[in-house]
Amino acid sequence: MLLVACATPQQRCINGATREYQTVANLAAQTELNIARGYAIDVSYVPYTVYETCYYGNRRAYACPQTYNRTVETPQTIDVAEQKRILADLKIKLSSLQEASAAWIAQCQAQYPE
Repeated sequence: MLLVACATPQQRCINGATREYQTVANLAAQTELNIARGYAIDVSYVPYTVYETCYYGNRRAYACPQTYNRTVETPQTIDVAEQKRILADLKIKLSSLQEASAAWIAQCQAQYPE
């Protein structure tokens, strides 16, 4: 989020124009990994509490709960044939998004020359 604030107007425009393309490209890459592996990985975050030592203003110690999250990865079965069909659809969508993104990028470069 911090890097977005430092981006030039042209970079922000291009990032906005290519956001959907990047999302679909990431989804296609994940689908390819799942097909190669033969299963998907479901990621979830499980909270847990640890009692740590905290101090009052007068330096008296007391136990205070701190909640953290643990990442849990669980293998999930997939239908490889269905995933291949989904990947084919994603690749078609990527090619159309690439063309649309190229037009938007050109427009961003014209609107915000550097």
